[in-house]
Amino acid sequence: MFLDQDDKIVPEYFKSQMEALGEKDAVVCKALNGGKEEYADNTYFLNMPYKRFTFKEWNLILSPGQVLIKRKYIPDIWMKNILKNNGADDWFLWICMLAGGCQISLNDNFLYEHVIHDNNVSKDTMSMLCSEQEMLELIHVKKIVSDDDFGLLLKGFNKKNRWVMQKLNNAGKKLDYIEKWLKWKLNNEKFRAYLSQLDFQKIAIYGCGVLGEYIYEELKSYVDKIYFIDRNAAHIQKNVPVYTLTKHLPEVDCVILTLIEETEDVEVELKKNGFKNIILLKDWKLM
Repeated sequence: MFLDQDDKIVPEYFKSQMEALGEKDAVVCKALNGGKEEYADNTYFLNMPYKRFTFKEWNLILSPGQVLIKRKYIPDIWMKNILKNNGADDWFLWICMLAGGCQISLNDNFLYEHVIHDNNVSKDTMSMLCSEQEMLELIHVKKIVSDDDFGLLLKGFNKKNRWVMQKLNNAGKKLDYIEKWLKWKLNNEKFRAYLSQLDFQKIAIYGCGVLGEYIYEELKSYVDKIYFIDRNAAHIQKNVPVYTLTKHLPEVDCVILTLIEETEDVEVELKKNGFKNIILLKDWKLM
């Protein structure tokens, strides 16, 4: 087992993993990433043992701490080829294992949590990119996978980088909204006047991320009722209620949707569950 010093496992980790391992070579459990479920789409978790799916989707395993591996199945080629650039070492290990026919079992229990902090290599986009490029060059030179499988890895690499660019773009938009929010907050008269124009006293905030937290802190003193809606509600601990989206939530005057991208599907779901007044943060005229 490989575990970063800041990450967490539950007390029953080894017992549960050993039971799920059975006769297979390795076992992967479900994980939390910064307190949120890593596999919102269970398809990715269920297909993790399959080489072609994993290669074309890039690295589906969040961190080595999710995995318990029988020592004899750790490939020699991985141990003898240490990457100079830190970051993709674990992904290189999974590729070597799958290429060698490793049989992976799945454990549906949440046993591991990846703790997010500023020093995570996975958050350093350029360092990770250099490490992944080094890994791909090594795989190609050493002929670790077939030409067909290498083509899948390249597709997965390109897909992953498009996703990273989208996340960076979304992060830039969030920073713009936070800057506007902070400027707006400095003008108390304008802020309170805008709140009174909204004419609500019961609100729900969709999304427990950074923007949701900002809105909660600013509005909690002005409303009679406030709660969060988040798909990861089961793993979020707050002093205010946090619910998953259902038809039986407490009645509110409006829902503030804090997502910046892909809001249309969530809007549809909110309306299906009886919420009529939905305010999109990205359309909210903060200035």
